Amino acid sequence: MKSGNASDNFKKADALYNNGGYTDALELLDALDVEYPDTKNIIYARARCHAQLGDTATAITLCEICVEKWGAPRAKELLDELRNDGGDTSDTNLPEIKDLDMDAGLSAAFSAPRVKLGKRRKPNPALLTIAIVGILAIAWSLHYAWLSHSFGSDIGTTDKELVVAKEKRETAKQKRMEIEDGPSLEPGKTIPMSVWTRTAVLSLPDWKPGVYRGVPCPGAGGIRLENGEILERTIDVYIPMAYQERPTDLFPAVIINWSSMNPGFIGLAKWAERNDVVLVAINLVANIMYSLNWKTQDAALATITGSMRLDLSMGFAIGMSGGAATSWEMICRYPDNFAGVVMMGISNGHNDCWFPNHVRVAYIYGQTDHNIKHIQRIIPKLRSSGYKVREQMVAGGHVTGPLHVREQMLTWMLNDARKERAQQNSGV
Repeated sequence: MKSGNASDNFKKADALYNNGGYTDALELLDALDVEYPDTKNIIYARARCHAQLGDTATAITLCEICVEKWGAPRAKELLDELRNDGGDTSDTNLPEIKDLDMDAGLSAAFSAPRVKLGKRRKPNPALLTIAIVGILAIAWSLHYAWLSHSFGSDIGTTDKELVVAKEKRETAKQKRMEIEDGPSLEPGKTIPMSVWTRTAVLSLPDWKPGVYRGVPCPGAGGIRLENGEILERTIDVYIPMAYQERPTDLFPAVIINWSSMNPGFIGLAKWAERNDVVLVAINLVANIMYSLNWKTQDAALATITGSMRLDLSMGFAIGMSGGAATSWEMICRYPDNFAGVVMMGISNGHNDCWFPNHVRVAYIYGQTDHNIKHIQRIIPKLRSSGYKVREQMVAGGHVTGPLHVREQMLTWMLNDARKERAQQNSGV
């Protein structure tokens, strides 16, 4: 996609959004997200579309990314509104696409339309002169202080005092390095890439509690776009504190597939912390790339199973729409590694594969979802075949439903699988 076309498509998404065409606008924005990943105005615009479509969890996740990475004020405003309204965006006054207020650091293909501020006033020459003189004075003071600090040239200091000062600086430096290289003491704290790559083995982190963004999958290659750019296959990972506290235990994992390419943790971080579960969000999964999705999943699973302390039969998958379909297909290809799947807005995989009935299946779907007939048709078929199945209809159309419903479904699966494991170990 050429930059001119990208800019035109962004404007089309703007017009569609303003006319209520949220689904069509989101399709354009998702395509732009593939071409220009990690661009905050695209991520923010997608968040607004998801909010208007009732997919509050995804909207919150995208806003959190904008706030966490760039401190975007508009994203923070929308995030607060979504949380305060409990997910009801019908009366939410969402910011306009053309008033993004986040034009710093955009892709070269875009330049956010600026807010007109009116006629600019001419500067007062006298005030300007005073300001320049003041700035120069401050700069000289800071420069002098830096020289004094750097070369130990404080007049009147003794050699012993200089040695003590140097030892204090070295001690402080060592403490900073220990903090950076050590485990996170705050569940959910993002570990900077500059920190975890220092301790990486074969380009993988020495997993500690916290959040990891954009971890590359070694040897996985990438996806080549039409413009020749290659998108690296990556995962986002959440490690709970229990992983550090119980260094010999194996942990269950929830694998997140989403059709929005970079899903984040879809609001499940607190649930994962409470239940001692690792979260793995697979990036670069999309509706239109079925065979590529499988390669991306293969790379992600190889990465985590080769480097983490995971219980390899206690995997759970969750996805929305095309992400749910590809979750289903993933379990078909790795049936022994999964104990459950949460399907949102779709009935099964694209290729009609079937996995063994030890895999629990949960459905979450809107009361006006366009896939509702297929979903309600497959549920009795699964039950009659011996699968454990739960379902929850929620308000809206093609939506994920409230966060607490997803948490309830995952909790049921996790507890049931753990109970079954305990019974098997006790010989019951």
